Amino acid sequence: MRYCKYLLNLAPMKEIVKKASRRDKSKFARLSRIYYNRMFPKHMDALKVAESVAAGVFIGIWPTIGVAILLTLAFCAFFKLPKVPGIVASFVANPLTQFGIFYPSGYFIGCKIWHPEKINFDFLDLNHVFLYFHYYLTFLF
Repeated sequence: MRYCKYLLNLAPMKEIVKKASRRDKSKFARLSRIYYNRMFPKHMDALKVAESVAAGVFIGIWPTIGVAILLTLAFCAFFKLPKVPGIVASFVANPLTQFGIFYPSGYFIGCKIWHPEKINFDFLDLNHVFLYFHYYLTFLF
């Protein structure tokens, strides 16, 4: 009889659901606190975090496509700087900013300073490619 009362009464189930949601909230709070402390470590002073961010931005702007994160990680590990702020800061040069801002502005400034000659792109003309392909096919057959 005692068990039937629990089967018919859903109040204990609501308490279990409340406990689970509290547990999830506390897990989220704990994980967010852990990642916040990794991002802004308390045992490091602000100068170390600033040096890490500066290193990440500096390495991220270099034309090291694909290895900027690894270089930032190695640099921060070598100089005992916090790694997470440096790695996050190295994302300043994602492909959109790299090819959309940095390289075109560098090319524009370089052209204003050096005044280079125009580059001839005749080697990209497709008529020559088809002509050589035609000669190659006639040679084979």
